[in-house]
Amino acid sequence: MSQENSTKIACTHCGDSCPPTPIWKADMPFCCNGCKTVYELLSENGLAEFYSIESTPGTNMRRGKNDLSFLENKEIADAILDFQEGDSARVSLELPAIHCSSCVFLLENLSKLHSGIGSCQVNFVRKTAAITFSPSTISLKELAELLQVIGYDPHFALDKGESKTKKRSSLPLKIGVAGFCFGNIMLMSFPDYVQGGLENSFARFFGYANLALSIPVLFYSGFDYLRSAWTGVRFRTMNMDIPIAMGMLALFGRSVFEVITQTGLGFFDSLTGFVFFLLVGKWFQEQTQRKLSYDRDYKSYFPLAATVVEAGMQRSIPVNDIEQGNILFIRNQEVIPADCILRKGEAMIDYGFVTGESKLVSKISGDKLYAGGRQSKGAIEVEVIKSVDQSYLTQLWNQEAFGKTRSALTTSTEKAAKFFTWTVLAISAATAILWAFIDPNQIAYVVTSVLIVACPCALALAMPFAYGNSMRVLGRHGMFLKNAQVVEHLAEIDTLVFDKTGTLTNSNSARIGFKGSDLGERQLGIIRGACTQSLHPLSKAIADFVSVPASKLDSFEEIAGQGIRTTSNGDEVLIGSAEFVGARKSDSDLLASEVYVSMNGEQLGFFATSKEYRSGLQEMIYRLREWYKVHLVSGDNDSERDRLAEWFGQEANIEFNQDPFSKLKFIQSLQERGHKVGMIGDGLNDAGALKQSDAGIAISDDLYSFSPSCDAILEGNKLVHIQAYLRFSKSAVQVVKWSFVLSILYNFVGLLFAVQGLLTPLVAAILMPLSSISVIVFTTIVTNWHAKKLAN
Repeated sequence: MSQENSTKIACTHCGDSCPPTPIWKADMPFCCNGCKTVYELLSENGLAEFYSIESTPGTNMRRGKNDLSFLENKEIADAILDFQEGDSARVSLELPAIHCSSCVFLLENLSKLHSGIGSCQVNFVRKTAAITFSPSTISLKELAELLQVIGYDPHFALDKGESKTKKRSSLPLKIGVAGFCFGNIMLMSFPDYVQGGLENSFARFFGYANLALSIPVLFYSGFDYLRSAWTGVRFRTMNMDIPIAMGMLALFGRSVFEVITQTGLGFFDSLTGFVFFLLVGKWFQEQTQRKLSYDRDYKSYFPLAATVVEAGMQRSIPVNDIEQGNILFIRNQEVIPADCILRKGEAMIDYGFVTGESKLVSKISGDKLYAGGRQSKGAIEVEVIKSVDQSYLTQLWNQEAFGKTRSALTTSTEKAAKFFTWTVLAISAATAILWAFIDPNQIAYVVTSVLIVACPCALALAMPFAYGNSMRVLGRHGMFLKNAQVVEHLAEIDTLVFDKTGTLTNSNSARIGFKGSDLGERQLGIIRGACTQSLHPLSKAIADFVSVPASKLDSFEEIAGQGIRTTSNGDEVLIGSAEFVGARKSDSDLLASEVYVSMNGEQLGFFATSKEYRSGLQEMIYRLREWYKVHLVSGDNDSERDRLAEWFGQEANIEFNQDPFSKLKFIQSLQERGHKVGMIGDGLNDAGALKQSDAGIAISDDLYSFSPSCDAILEGNKLVHIQAYLRFSKSAVQVVKWSFVLSILYNFVGLLFAVQGLLTPLVAAILMPLSSISVIVFTTIVTNWHAKKLAN
């Protein structure tokens, strides 16, 4: 194509019209050097796929750039950063330019544009991105400038809490404007309804008055729909607001024509009523979603607890009750719930939960520790300097590093909603052609009804509300899910793998005794001091059993699946398995877990810990065997193999003396055979297996052993109800499918009436939010009905 004929050529990057002489690169036209530069940058770094996912997916680069020099101020930069430790930092940025799947693709591949960027987690709905980066390689200012260059100008809020408070919704005002105008238009149109017509002078006055009242409704109250539709058209993407906007404009255009030509009063009542009821439905949806978000982020949606030290005594409190100035006792492998200062002990922090990269960082007294870090070297005491933001912990738990693949149902639903919108547009076009022969004056009226009544909003709402309510129901019954997607993963499970210690056994009830040499107070003090700092169920049982005060330790190291190595005043003590301690295994026939102890290479004996199995466990396993394949993998000895083999059945694999890696490989082997595997463990030695499984469930008796690798946390005393929870998850998926059927049925019936001209736009506008509300009510009532079975 010659450049002379390219006046109306669209820019390859942003889609805007090119000037009479476009800028060409690789036979592609660009409207400005900025768009061409972004194309070159992406192509050189292997991200040309950005342009193949969506057509013209970028934003126009001809606008000026914001001054980012304020980011050079360290105090301002520190206020913006969520986390900074050594050469690793994390920041959450609002990126208003995010609008399509290409944006998500590009942002999640930021690391290809600069080696200093680690990962980028995009929240498409909120238009935010959580980015980890290396400050020594790329500063916060340089990161923001890079985002600016590729068209994603970040918005900074220095006081995030205040920003959220001030950012009030304009929706109530828009509803008020639409309602006021709708009521007055109805009032002025009332004589026309009753008498079937008005005198010319009155008709002209009321017509122009209605037109004046409809303008703020269309261009203020309904502006979000128009803008969303225009964005979709501009970037050649289909969204659900396009049919709505077309209906609004069709009604307005037809009405303006009738008023100007004096052929009628138009359909301003239908237009304003349509917008009013649309906004009321939107408000209802927002209120429901806000309630779900509040429950999730601020009402202990997963039940983390912390240990507060007061006057030398320790007590457990929910993390949401933590206040600035509290002194917290943090055990080995425990997650730090709030930003704090290290006051006592030696800290070795793993920030893999925050950055996605596991790397230990040494800290001394007075150093700052960030929320989300995991202590990995004994117990410490810290002073809280910032109250807990559980929404931040929830966001960390939902990082891609700990995520699972998307389910087939979710993917199919998104495709179905997009296809549905195209179908509605096709039906609308066919309807317009049909009514061109029947009554051309009614085309706008009928087509608008078709566009409105067939909105796929109900289809899109079914899944989030059904799963959101399911999360609340399960949370009330002691099972806390990471996100709504986990409901589907639980429903797909066909195989369950159990750990033994701390999972099948009750961590809070144990019979324990020591076999071996008589232990003195010094030896017992070191043992208790070491076991107090561990979260392992056997360690906690031993710490409770030893009555002497805990000794001060010089060093502490806990090796997953093996045991504890500690020193105190020059004495080295090993506590753990026989192999780890270097002891000869006992020949006793005790049905107990054995924890061996040695001091300075000399075997002292072992603690025989016999934990009680959870009440109702045998019956639970028998019930599960009817519906699932069940297996057991344990790091414990095989002293109870016979009993467990009887419970699990001949077809089950029962493996003992398994280290964490062996457990993970066992899960992988089941998945390779096509099984959907649910792993149920204590979240400590099972972290790898929990992450590898299709749904990882961490059992918690005291709520401290939170594992970011898990998909759900289950209170220990609720384990026997696991089959009911899994069955409830399957019911939730069925509710979603039935909601789809009802939504499609509603749209079919509505279209049937609308195409025949038997449905006015006003009635269609009332029915559309009602259909959304009916889906919400249906999913809520039916999931609550299924929930009643959980209580039985």
